[in-house]
Amino acid sequence: MNFDKLINEMQELQNKVLKYETRIKNIENIIISFDKEILKLEKKYDKELNEIDKAILKLKIVILKETIDKLKLQED
Repeated sequence: MNFDKLINEMQELQNKVLKYETRIKNIENIIISFDKEILKLEKKYDKELNEIDKAILKLKIVILKETIDKLKLQED
């Protein structure tokens, strides 16, 4: 048995796992950030009187929610 080859393959696998874990953690952080931004925008939306500004805020909220959904799909 070639143990050097086995060791190299295990190290490569470990590196791939670390990259994957880092990527997932970054996606989770982005989702948390977007959730916080959505909450801020929803508060602004509730206080806003101008209908055009309300529509813009609602559009931003929808875009962020759609982005979160796409990120969650990448997470799986």
